[in-house]
Amino acid sequence: VLSLGLTLLGLGVSGYLMVRTLVLLMSQDPDAFDVCSAVFGTGCDQTLISPSSWVLGIPLAGWGVVYYGVLLLLFVMARGLGDAFAPQAMTTALLVSVAGLAGSVVLAVVLLAGWVPFCPLCMVIHGINVLLAPAVKASTGRAWREHFGAFVAGARSLLQKPAERPPEWRWKITGFVTLALASLVLYQGVFIVSERWVYESRGIFNPHRLLAAFAAMPEADLPPAPPGARKGPADAVADVVVFTSFHCPACRQFNREFGVIMRRYPGDVALEFRHFPLAAPCNPIMRAGVVEQEAGACATSYAAVAAMRQGKFWEFHDTLFAEHFPPEPDAPLAVAEAIGLDVEQFNVDRESKDVRAAVHTDTELGAQLGIQETPAVFINKRRVPGAGPRALEVIIADLVKQHRN
Repeated sequence: VLSLGLTLLGLGVSGYLMVRTLVLLMSQDPDAFDVCSAVFGTGCDQTLISPSSWVLGIPLAGWGVVYYGVLLLLFVMARGLGDAFAPQAMTTALLVSVAGLAGSVVLAVVLLAGWVPFCPLCMVIHGINVLLAPAVKASTGRAWREHFGAFVAGARSLLQKPAERPPEWRWKITGFVTLALASLVLYQGVFIVSERWVYESRGIFNPHRLLAAFAAMPEADLPPAPPGARKGPADAVADVVVFTSFHCPACRQFNREFGVIMRRYPGDVALEFRHFPLAAPCNPIMRAGVVEQEAGACATSYAAVAAMRQGKFWEFHDTLFAEHFPPEPDAPLAVAEAIGLDVEQFNVDRESKDVRAAVHTDTELGAQLGIQETPAVFINKRRVPGAGPRALEVIIADLVKQHRN
Protein backbone atom coordinates (compact mmCIF):
# COMPACT_ATOMS: atom_id res chain seq x y z
CA VAL A 1 0.00 0.00 0.00
CA LEU A 2 2.84 2.41 0.85
CA SER A 3 4.65 1.62 -2.41
CA LEU A 4 1.47 2.15 -4.41
CA GLY A 5 0.62 5.37 -2.56
CA LEU A 6 4.10 6.85 -3.09
CA THR A 7 4.00 5.89 -6.76
CA LEU A 8 0.63 7.56 -7.28
CA LEU A 9 1.80 10.66 -5.41
CA GLY A 10 4.96 10.81 -7.53
CA LEU A 11 2.91 10.35 -10.69
CA GLY A 12 0.62 13.19 -9.68
CA VAL A 13 3.45 15.62 -8.85
CA SER A 14 5.39 14.70 -12.01
CA GLY A 15 2.24 15.08 -14.07
CA TYR A 16 1.61 18.55 -12.64
CA LEU A 17 5.21 19.64 -13.29
CA MET A 18 5.03 18.39 -16.86
CA VAL A 19 1.74 20.20 -17.49
CA ARG A 20 3.22 23.35 -15.94
CA THR A 21 6.27 23.03 -18.20
CA LEU A 22 4.13 22.76 -21.32
CA VAL A 23 1.86 25.61 -20.20
CA LEU A 24 4.91 27.84 -19.66
CA LEU A 25 5.95 27.22 -23.26
CA MET A 26 2.74 28.91 -24.44
CA SER A 27 1.60 31.11 -21.55
CA GLN A 28 1.58 34.87 -21.89
CA ASP A 29 0.85 35.53 -18.20
CA PRO A 30 3.85 35.54 -15.81
CA ASP A 31 1.46 35.75 -12.85
CA ALA A 32 -0.58 32.64 -13.72
CA PHE A 33 -1.41 30.47 -10.69
CA ASP A 34 1.50 28.28 -9.65
CA VAL A 35 1.31 25.51 -7.04
CA CYS A 36 5.01 25.93 -6.20
CA SER A 37 4.57 29.61 -5.39
CA ALA A 38 1.30 29.05 -3.55
CA VAL A 39 2.60 26.22 -1.33
CA PHE A 40 6.32 26.96 -0.94
CA GLY A 41 6.47 30.70 -1.56
CA THR A 42 8.90 30.28 -4.46
CA GLY A 43 8.29 29.13 -8.00
CA CYS A 44 9.69 26.24 -10.03
CA ASP A 45 9.30 27.97 -13.40
CA GLN A 46 12.97 28.86 -13.93
CA THR A 47 13.95 25.23 -13.45
CA LEU A 48 11.17 23.88 -15.69
CA ILE A 49 12.01 26.26 -18.56
CA SER A 50 15.76 25.67 -18.31
CA PRO A 51 17.19 23.74 -21.31
CA SER A 52 18.99 21.46 -18.82
CA SER A 53 15.56 20.19 -17.68
CA TRP A 54 14.98 18.46 -21.03
CA VAL A 55 16.51 15.08 -21.85
CA LEU A 56 15.99 13.13 -25.12
CA GLY A 57 13.19 15.41 -26.23
CA ILE A 58 11.03 15.44 -23.10
CA PRO A 59 11.20 17.40 -19.83
CA LEU A 60 12.52 15.71 -16.69
CA ALA A 61 8.98 15.87 -15.32
CA GLY A 62 7.94 13.79 -18.33
CA TRP A 63 10.57 11.21 -17.41
CA GLY A 64 8.97 11.19 -13.96
CA VAL A 65 5.63 10.35 -15.56
CA VAL A 66 7.26 7.49 -17.51
CA TYR A 67 9.13 6.23 -14.41
CA TYR A 68 6.11 6.15 -12.11
CA GLY A 69 3.94 4.81 -14.93
CA VAL A 70 6.28 1.84 -15.37
CA LEU A 71 6.25 1.15 -11.61
CA LEU A 72 2.47 1.30 -11.59
CA LEU A 73 2.32 -1.20 -14.47
CA LEU A 74 4.62 -3.56 -12.57
CA PHE A 75 2.48 -3.36 -9.43
CA VAL A 76 -0.67 -4.07 -11.50
CA MET A 77 1.02 -7.05 -13.20
CA ALA A 78 2.28 -8.44 -9.89
CA ARG A 79 -1.21 -8.20 -8.45
CA GLY A 80 -3.15 -9.31 -11.50
CA LEU A 81 -1.03 -12.20 -12.77
CA GLY A 82 -0.76 -14.01 -9.46
CA ASP A 83 1.99 -15.43 -7.29
CA ALA A 84 3.77 -17.16 -10.16
CA PHE A 85 4.68 -13.81 -11.73
CA ALA A 86 4.67 -11.49 -8.70
CA PRO A 87 8.27 -12.21 -7.53
CA GLN A 88 9.76 -11.35 -10.93
CA ALA A 89 7.55 -8.27 -11.31
CA MET A 90 8.44 -6.97 -7.84
CA THR A 91 12.16 -7.66 -8.38
CA THR A 92 11.95 -5.61 -11.57
CA ALA A 93 10.06 -2.88 -9.68
CA LEU A 94 12.82 -2.86 -7.07
CA LEU A 95 15.52 -2.47 -9.73
CA VAL A 96 13.54 0.38 -11.35
CA SER A 97 13.00 2.13 -7.99
CA VAL A 98 16.71 1.85 -7.11
CA ALA A 99 17.59 3.39 -10.49
CA GLY A 100 15.10 6.18 -9.75
CA LEU A 101 16.66 6.69 -6.32
CA ALA A 102 20.13 6.99 -7.86
CA GLY A 103 18.86 9.55 -10.39
CA SER A 104 17.14 11.52 -7.64
CA VAL A 105 20.32 11.67 -5.57
CA VAL A 106 22.22 13.16 -8.52
CA LEU A 107 19.48 15.68 -9.35
CA ALA A 108 19.01 16.67 -5.70
CA VAL A 109 22.74 17.40 -5.40
CA VAL A 110 22.52 19.56 -8.53
CA LEU A 111 19.60 21.51 -7.04
CA LEU A 112 21.10 21.91 -3.57
CA ALA A 113 24.46 22.97 -4.99
CA GLY A 114 22.76 25.83 -6.82
CA TRP A 115 23.89 24.69 -10.28
CA VAL A 116 20.31 25.13 -11.48
CA PRO A 117 17.47 27.26 -10.01
CA PHE A 118 15.94 25.60 -6.95
CA CYS A 119 12.64 23.76 -7.44
CA PRO A 120 10.74 22.78 -4.25
CA LEU A 121 8.36 20.35 -5.97
CA CYS A 122 11.32 18.66 -7.65
CA MET A 123 12.75 18.04 -4.17
CA VAL A 124 9.38 16.52 -3.20
CA ILE A 125 9.83 14.06 -6.07
CA HIS A 126 13.34 13.18 -4.87
CA GLY A 127 12.02 12.70 -1.34
CA ILE A 128 9.36 10.32 -2.67
CA ASN A 129 12.05 8.28 -4.42
CA VAL A 130 14.12 8.07 -1.23
CA LEU A 131 11.12 6.47 0.49
CA LEU A 132 9.92 4.44 -2.47
CA ALA A 133 12.92 2.14 -2.97
CA PRO A 134 12.91 0.87 0.68
CA ALA A 135 9.11 0.54 0.53
CA VAL A 136 9.29 -1.63 -2.60
CA LYS A 137 12.07 -3.68 -1.00
CA ALA A 138 9.98 -4.23 2.12
CA SER A 139 6.90 -5.19 0.09
CA THR A 140 8.77 -8.01 -1.64
CA GLY A 141 9.56 -9.74 1.66
CA ARG A 142 12.83 -11.02 0.20
CA ALA A 143 16.47 -10.39 1.00
CA TRP A 144 18.82 -8.70 -1.45
CA ARG A 145 20.55 -12.03 -2.00
CA GLU A 146 17.27 -13.61 -3.08
CA HIS A 147 16.60 -10.78 -5.52
CA PHE A 148 20.06 -11.15 -6.94
CA GLY A 149 19.56 -14.90 -7.30
CA ALA A 150 16.23 -14.41 -9.07
CA PHE A 151 17.84 -11.93 -11.45
CA VAL A 152 20.70 -14.33 -12.22
CA ALA A 153 18.29 -17.22 -12.73
CA GLY A 154 16.23 -15.18 -15.16
CA ALA A 155 19.34 -14.16 -17.08
CA ARG A 156 20.51 -17.78 -17.27
CA SER A 157 17.16 -18.94 -18.61
CA LEU A 158 17.67 -16.67 -21.60
CA LEU A 159 20.84 -18.60 -22.45
CA GLN A 160 19.31 -22.06 -22.06
CA LYS A 161 18.02 -24.18 -24.88
CA PRO A 162 14.24 -23.93 -25.33
CA ALA A 163 13.73 -27.53 -24.21
CA GLU A 164 15.54 -26.87 -20.92
CA ARG A 165 13.53 -23.77 -19.98
CA PRO A 166 10.74 -24.07 -17.39
CA PRO A 167 7.16 -24.34 -18.76
CA GLU A 168 6.11 -20.88 -17.51
CA TRP A 169 9.07 -19.21 -19.19
CA ARG A 170 7.19 -18.25 -22.37
CA TRP A 171 4.33 -16.39 -20.70
CA LYS A 172 6.69 -14.66 -18.27
CA ILE A 173 8.74 -13.41 -21.19
CA THR A 174 5.48 -12.33 -22.86
CA GLY A 175 4.64 -10.36 -19.72
CA PHE A 176 7.97 -8.53 -19.72
CA VAL A 177 7.78 -7.83 -23.47
CA THR A 178 4.30 -6.41 -22.92
CA LEU A 179 5.68 -4.24 -20.11
CA ALA A 180 8.54 -3.03 -22.33
CA LEU A 181 6.13 -2.15 -25.17
CA ALA A 182 3.77 -0.36 -22.77
CA SER A 183 6.73 1.62 -21.37
CA LEU A 184 7.80 2.57 -24.89
CA VAL A 185 4.27 3.68 -25.76
CA LEU A 186 4.20 5.79 -22.57
CA TYR A 187 7.51 7.44 -23.46
CA GLN A 188 6.41 8.03 -27.05
CA GLY A 189 3.16 9.59 -25.84
CA VAL A 190 5.02 12.03 -23.57
CA PHE A 191 7.53 12.73 -26.36
CA ILE A 192 4.84 13.48 -28.97
CA VAL A 193 2.95 15.81 -26.63
CA SER A 194 6.18 17.62 -25.69
CA GLU A 195 7.31 17.96 -29.31
CA ARG A 196 3.95 19.33 -30.36
CA TRP A 197 3.94 21.99 -27.66
CA VAL A 198 7.55 22.95 -28.34
CA TYR A 199 6.81 23.27 -32.07
CA GLU A 200 3.69 25.38 -31.51
CA SER A 201 5.48 27.62 -29.01
CA ARG A 202 8.31 28.59 -31.37
CA GLY A 203 6.31 31.35 -33.00
CA ILE A 204 4.84 32.66 -29.74
CA PHE A 205 6.42 35.42 -27.68
CA ASN A 206 6.87 34.07 -24.15
CA PRO A 207 8.06 36.27 -21.27
CA HIS A 208 8.62 33.19 -19.08
CA ARG A 209 11.56 32.06 -21.22
CA LEU A 210 13.04 35.54 -21.24
CA LEU A 211 12.66 35.83 -17.46
CA ALA A 212 14.35 32.45 -17.07
CA ALA A 213 17.19 33.55 -19.35
CA PHE A 214 17.54 36.79 -17.37
CA ALA A 215 17.64 34.91 -14.06
CA ALA A 216 20.31 32.56 -15.42
CA MET A 217 22.65 35.36 -16.50
CA PRO A 218 25.69 36.03 -14.29
CA GLU A 219 25.54 39.06 -12.03
CA ALA A 220 27.97 41.95 -12.45
CA ASP A 221 29.09 44.82 -10.23
CA LEU A 222 28.47 48.12 -11.98
CA PRO A 223 29.76 51.40 -10.57
CA PRO A 224 27.13 54.17 -10.24
CA ALA A 225 26.53 56.33 -13.28
CA PRO A 226 27.21 60.08 -13.17
CA PRO A 227 24.16 61.87 -11.72
CA GLY A 228 23.41 63.55 -15.04
CA ALA A 229 23.20 60.20 -16.86
CA ARG A 230 20.41 58.82 -14.66
CA LYS A 231 16.73 59.65 -14.67
CA GLY A 232 13.89 58.30 -12.57
CA PRO A 233 13.13 58.03 -8.85
CA ALA A 234 16.02 57.48 -6.44
CA ASP A 235 14.15 54.62 -4.73
CA ALA A 236 13.07 52.81 -7.92
CA VAL A 237 12.38 49.09 -7.70
CA ALA A 238 14.77 48.62 -10.64
CA ASP A 239 17.57 50.63 -12.20
CA VAL A 240 17.82 49.69 -15.87
CA VAL A 241 21.39 50.27 -17.08
CA VAL A 242 21.66 50.42 -20.86
CA PHE A 243 24.91 50.45 -22.82
CA THR A 244 23.96 52.23 -25.99
CA SER A 245 24.98 54.36 -28.95
CA PHE A 246 23.40 57.39 -30.61
CA HIS A 247 24.12 55.78 -34.01
CA CYS A 248 22.33 52.49 -33.26
CA PRO A 249 18.80 52.03 -34.74
CA ALA A 250 17.87 49.39 -32.13
CA CYS A 251 19.02 51.75 -29.36
CA ARG A 252 16.73 54.45 -30.70
CA GLN A 253 13.85 51.96 -30.74
CA PHE A 254 14.71 50.78 -27.23
CA ASN A 255 14.72 54.38 -25.97
CA ARG A 256 11.27 55.02 -27.45
CA GLU A 257 9.81 51.81 -26.01
CA PHE A 258 11.44 52.22 -22.62
CA GLY A 259 9.79 55.62 -22.39
CA VAL A 260 6.47 53.74 -22.42
CA ILE A 261 7.66 51.58 -19.52
CA MET A 262 8.76 54.60 -17.47
CA ARG A 263 5.40 56.28 -17.98
CA ARG A 264 3.58 53.07 -17.09
CA TYR A 265 5.62 52.57 -13.88
CA PRO A 266 6.53 56.15 -12.89
CA GLY A 267 7.72 55.30 -9.38
CA ASP A 268 9.28 51.92 -10.05
CA VAL A 269 11.86 52.28 -12.82
CA ALA A 270 14.96 54.42 -13.36
CA LEU A 271 17.23 54.50 -16.41
CA GLU A 272 21.02 54.83 -16.47
CA PHE A 273 22.79 55.66 -19.74
CA ARG A 274 26.21 54.21 -20.53
CA HIS A 275 28.11 55.03 -23.72
CA PHE A 276 29.08 52.14 -25.99
CA PRO A 277 29.54 53.45 -29.54
CA LEU A 278 30.81 50.77 -31.92
CA ALA A 279 33.65 52.92 -33.22
CA ALA A 280 37.40 52.42 -32.97
CA PRO A 281 38.48 55.79 -31.47
CA CYS A 282 36.76 55.12 -28.14
CA ASN A 283 35.80 51.43 -27.95
CA PRO A 284 38.43 48.77 -27.16
CA ILE A 285 36.43 45.93 -28.74
CA MET A 286 36.92 47.49 -32.17
CA ARG A 287 40.26 45.89 -32.99
CA ALA A 288 42.48 46.54 -35.97
CA GLY A 289 40.94 45.18 -39.13
CA VAL A 290 37.36 45.40 -37.87
CA VAL A 291 35.10 47.35 -40.21
CA GLU A 292 33.97 50.62 -38.64
CA GLN A 293 30.30 50.11 -37.80
CA GLU A 294 29.40 53.57 -36.56
CA ALA A 295 31.68 56.22 -38.00
CA GLY A 296 31.51 59.39 -35.93
CA ALA A 297 29.76 57.72 -33.02
CA CYS A 298 32.55 58.49 -30.55
CA ALA A 299 32.37 62.20 -31.40
CA THR A 300 28.60 62.13 -30.77
CA SER A 301 29.14 60.52 -27.34
CA TYR A 302 31.75 63.17 -26.48
CA ALA A 303 29.18 65.83 -27.38
CA ALA A 304 26.57 64.17 -25.13
CA VAL A 305 28.96 64.27 -22.15
CA ALA A 306 29.70 67.93 -22.93
CA ALA A 307 25.95 68.61 -22.81
CA MET A 308 25.75 66.77 -19.47
CA ARG A 309 28.34 69.20 -18.07
CA GLN A 310 25.79 71.94 -18.66
CA GLY A 311 23.00 69.88 -17.06
CA LYS A 312 21.20 69.06 -20.30
CA PHE A 313 22.22 65.50 -21.13
CA TRP A 314 18.68 64.12 -21.43
CA GLU A 315 17.52 67.07 -23.53
CA PHE A 316 20.47 66.45 -25.85
CA HIS A 317 19.76 62.70 -25.81
CA ASP A 318 16.05 62.98 -26.61
CA THR A 319 16.43 65.68 -29.25
CA LEU A 320 19.22 63.85 -31.06
CA PHE A 321 17.28 60.56 -31.17
CA ALA A 322 14.05 62.29 -32.19
CA GLU A 323 15.24 64.80 -34.78
CA HIS A 324 18.72 63.84 -36.00
CA PHE A 325 18.84 60.13 -36.81
CA PRO A 326 21.14 58.86 -38.07
CA PRO A 327 23.29 61.72 -36.76
CA GLU A 328 25.18 63.70 -39.34
CA PRO A 329 28.60 65.18 -38.37
CA ASP A 330 27.01 68.57 -37.66
CA ALA A 331 24.04 67.15 -35.71
CA PRO A 332 25.58 67.55 -32.18
CA LEU A 333 26.20 71.26 -32.77
CA ALA A 334 22.69 71.75 -34.16
CA VAL A 335 21.19 70.05 -31.09
CA ALA A 336 23.38 72.11 -28.74
CA GLU A 337 22.06 75.31 -30.31
CA ALA A 338 18.46 74.05 -30.26
CA ILE A 339 18.46 73.22 -26.54
CA GLY A 340 20.17 76.45 -25.53
CA LEU A 341 23.65 75.28 -24.54
CA ASP A 342 26.60 77.66 -24.26
CA VAL A 343 27.94 76.63 -27.66
CA GLU A 344 31.44 77.98 -27.10
CA GLN A 345 31.83 76.04 -23.85
CA PHE A 346 30.21 73.00 -25.49
CA ASN A 347 32.80 73.00 -28.26
CA VAL A 348 35.66 73.29 -25.76
CA ASP A 349 34.31 70.51 -23.53
CA ARG A 350 33.68 67.94 -26.24
CA GLU A 351 37.33 68.16 -27.28
CA SER A 352 38.65 67.90 -23.70
CA LYS A 353 40.48 64.92 -22.27
CA ASP A 354 38.12 64.65 -19.28
CA VAL A 355 35.05 64.33 -21.49
CA ARG A 356 36.73 61.71 -23.66
CA ALA A 357 37.87 59.83 -20.56
CA ALA A 358 34.26 59.67 -19.34
CA VAL A 359 33.19 57.94 -22.56
CA HIS A 360 36.22 55.62 -22.51
CA THR A 361 35.36 54.60 -18.93
CA ASP A 362 31.94 53.39 -20.09
CA THR A 363 33.25 51.53 -23.14
CA GLU A 364 36.01 49.83 -21.15
CA LEU A 365 33.46 48.69 -18.58
CA GLY A 366 31.26 47.35 -21.37
CA ALA A 367 34.22 45.51 -22.89
CA GLN A 368 35.00 43.91 -19.50
CA LEU A 369 31.37 42.76 -19.30
CA GLY A 370 31.68 41.08 -22.70
CA ILE A 371 29.26 43.36 -24.54
CA GLN A 372 29.42 42.89 -28.32
CA GLU A 373 26.34 44.79 -29.50
CA THR A 374 23.90 47.46 -28.44
CA PRO A 375 21.63 48.00 -26.69
CA ALA A 376 22.95 45.82 -23.86
CA VAL A 377 20.75 45.99 -20.76
CA PHE A 378 21.52 45.26 -17.11
CA ILE A 379 18.85 45.39 -14.41
CA ASN A 380 19.66 46.26 -10.83
CA LYS A 381 16.90 45.13 -8.48
CA ARG A 382 16.40 46.80 -5.12
CA ARG A 383 14.46 45.36 -2.20
CA VAL A 384 12.10 48.26 -1.67
CA PRO A 385 9.68 48.08 1.32
CA GLY A 386 6.12 47.76 0.09
CA ALA A 387 7.07 46.60 -3.41
CA GLY A 388 5.38 43.40 -4.54
CA PRO A 389 7.65 40.32 -4.75
CA ARG A 390 6.98 40.00 -8.47
CA ALA A 391 7.08 43.73 -9.26
CA LEU A 392 10.34 43.53 -11.18
CA GLU A 393 9.26 40.41 -13.07
CA VAL A 394 6.10 42.17 -14.23
CA ILE A 395 8.13 45.19 -15.35
CA ILE A 396 10.62 43.03 -17.26
CA ALA A 397 7.84 41.03 -18.91
CA ASP A 398 6.22 44.30 -19.97
CA LEU A 399 9.54 45.59 -21.29
CA VAL A 400 10.27 42.53 -23.40
CA LYS A 401 6.76 42.62 -24.80
CA GLN A 402 7.53 46.16 -25.94
CA HIS A 403 10.97 45.27 -27.29
CA ARG A 404 10.96 41.72 -28.65
CA ASN A 405 14.28 42.00 -30.45
